Amino acid sequence: MTPVAKVCNASKERMEAGVAPPRTMTVSNEGGWCNDYRWGGTHEIYSVVRAPAHGELQQKAVDAWKIISYRPQKGYTGPDSIELVWPARNIHMVRNITVTP
Repeated sequence: MTPVAKVCNASKERMEAGVAPPRTMTVSNEGGWCNDYRWGGTHEIYSVVRAPAHGELQQKAVDAWKIISYRPQKGYTGPDSIELVWPARNIHMVRNITVTP
């Protein structure tokens, strides 16, 4: 089983008029993943514009759900971010991440 972060809070701002506001994610760093779920569209995953500087990013599509998963580097605490684009509509999405001990 994939380990899950003890603290994993992902904000759920909604897209308005084709614009995705930045979302925030707070994740603890004990080796687990934090998942952000988005619903809608096709089975495709997002294109990565900017990968995280201090962690790993994984994505998968399950039916109409997109699951964006982040795991911080071992021992890292502080800010990180990712930027994705939904190719079907050229919508950019930023995730501002805070990694806690």
